[in-house]
Amino acid sequence: SFVVCSLIGSARSLVAMATFQFFCALLGSALAMSDACTSIAVGRAATVDGSTLVTQTDDCAECDSRIVHIPARDHAPGSLRPILPYAASFPREVSGRSSQYSESDGRPATQPLGYIPQVPHTFAYWETTNPIMNEHGV
Repeated sequence: SFVVCSLIGSARSLVAMATFQFFCALLGSALAMSDACTSIAVGRAATVDGSTLVTQTDDCAECDSRIVHIPARDHAPGSLRPILPYAASFPREVSGRSSQYSESDGRPATQPLGYIPQVPHTFAYWETTNPIMNEHGV
């Protein structure tokens, strides 16, 4: 009877393990298809040395998580800034705002949704799927 109980116990363990592995696979698939991004910003009053810290994870399965530098620019009076549609997947944008958004690989330019008046000068900044920080640490 010990052998039979051991076999039944082993079978139960195998069924439990298989069930657990199946559940983990389902959970992993669900998490892989979900967005779970995290952004953290720390102001200079909250750091010992007065630094400003900004970080973000792009944990979505299809995100274009490149860090892109947008250079500072001077704009002529009356210039308009294009408003582009939000896209998280690659390429999130194809435009002339940065060499990293270049049209050189044959992708068509992202079509603006509309335009707003442009300010005379824009600072350089870094962005991922969201802006990170400008050249002055803001």
